[in-house]
Amino acid sequence: MATSALLHRSSAARALSARAIGIVVLRALPLCTVFFVLAMCLWVSRAPLSYPWPLIAASLWFGGALLLIGWRRIPHWQLLERALPPFLSFVAVAAGIVLTETTWELWLVACILAALSYLVLELLFLSAYNPSRYPVNALSHVNLALVPIGGFFLAASLNALFVFLNVAPWVVFFTWMGFCALWYAFTSHPSADKQSRWRWVLFGLLVGVHVALFNVTLPLATVVQGALCALFLAVPLRIRRYGYQPVPAVRLAWGEACVACVLFVGLLSFARWS
Repeated sequence: MATSALLHRSSAARALSARAIGIVVLRALPLCTVFFVLAMCLWVSRAPLSYPWPLIAASLWFGGALLLIGWRRIPHWQLLERALPPFLSFVAVAAGIVLTETTWELWLVACILAALSYLVLELLFLSAYNPSRYPVNALSHVNLALVPIGGFFLAASLNALFVFLNVAPWVVFFTWMGFCALWYAFTSHPSADKQSRWRWVLFGLLVGVHVALFNVTLPLATVVQGALCALFLAVPLRIRRYGYQPVPAVRLAWGEACVACVLFVGLLSFARWS
């Protein structure tokens, strides 16, 4: 009896030690991801012809880190809802490195990728292992903010590929439709039901078609294309917020609508058409 009790205590201690080591590794994963992403961007800056393989590796690392942190700690659907939108934004921003012409531009995009990965992984770890310190709906708000950022870089990169590499228009259309449908579906309000999510999938497909039309028809600079598409993606997401309590003030709604109209008209009016 004494021997079996001792063996039981020993095995329990080993299991506890292994679990503690695992948590320490997961706790260090956000910072390790930052260093890995920066290392892959450094590889691209030193060897431009290696593009896109280092950024594919960075995207896979980021996706794997999301799964490792949330696996068995967060329900599968909830993990998908929290992890897929930032992963799509990460891929979109990473694709934008192809547009960088100077070193400081490349490292600006690299810093955006590093900050994005650290913030998302840190919040995901808190939600999985320390919920008392996790701000309410923090990842939902971050994911919403990342949609126009990812849209900016995706629009700029797809426009560059279409203009300079003669990528087929259907590639642009299907890419936008896929990204928009997933972004809109998985950034829905936490209280949204399944029917509402499917409606936003269909609406995302429609928005994707319109944004793709911007990409392939408007003869504007790449940066302006990105800004227009980011605005076009952000406006429906902001309008959706007015369907849930607490509803923002009417005065705020009018102010936001005026700002969006001014930005849209200003971008089209003052940008250089080629």
